[in-house]
Amino acid sequence: MYGVISKLWHKDRYAILTNKFFYIIFLNSLLYWGGNLYLDYTNRGFMDFVATLQWRQFGDLVKILYRCFILYFILCFSLSLCVNEKIYRYIESLLVLLSFSIGCINIFLLINFFTLINPIFIGVFLSTNIREATEFIQMYMPIKTLSILGFFIILSVCLTYKQWFAWQLRTSVNFVIYVLCLVFLVFAFLSNKPQYFETRFIQNNSMLYFATTLYNSLHERHEEITQYANLSKNMQDFLESILLDSKNTNGGGGANLSSYQFS
Repeated sequence: MYGVISKLWHKDRYAILTNKFFYIIFLNSLLYWGGNLYLDYTNRGFMDFVATLQWRQFGDLVKILYRCFILYFILCFSLSLCVNEKIYRYIESLLVLLSFSIGCINIFLLINFFTLINPIFIGVFLSTNIREATEFIQMYMPIKTLSILGFFIILSVCLTYKQWFAWQLRTSVNFVIYVLCLVFLVFAFLSNKPQYFETRFIQNNSMLYFATTLYNSLHERHEEITQYANLSKNMQDFLESILLDSKNTNGGGGANLSSYQFS
């Protein structure tokens, strides 16, 4: 017991609250909040947008930020208890890369199609081959899109290339924050409907929304393939029964089954 308390009291083995950690939080929060704000601006015009802009919208950003902080702090602190620093930094860099990739996709969709990542886009992406995807990107990559994406890439590299910020707290402090985040997350899940939890914690987070949308799209695609395979098998069995009845009725012969195969 003393050993556990002593371990929690001393400095953490490595910092969790780094520039990469905050990059992930701010990017995933700002993409959703800023993207919807941009869509609101393009739909109503600049003057009408400014006239209706309220501090409440910035309050929504703060709520999205602390929800993202809760989710990613729980994930990162749990990882820090299970793996050493080298593996943790690899996972952290992977999360940064995923956030960056989703950010590029969202910026591309906002500029060209005035939308964020959605199930329709995921469905089209899954049904597109490499050649079609290349032609699509070439068609929708004007100077404006390239310039904005180039600025985003340079900014992301400057913010995440090296660990230039690390706020190292005692393990006991991190553990207290971890417990508070867990309590808040469980309370939010139990005290509200599942739809509320999904809207506030998943759809407001670009990475989680992309992951859940991709999973649902893959699941639906798998069900469609399974249904098609079952339909094909049922049709084949039906044709076989017809040909067998025809053969029994005519006393032999029968047509070639391969000419009736369903595909």
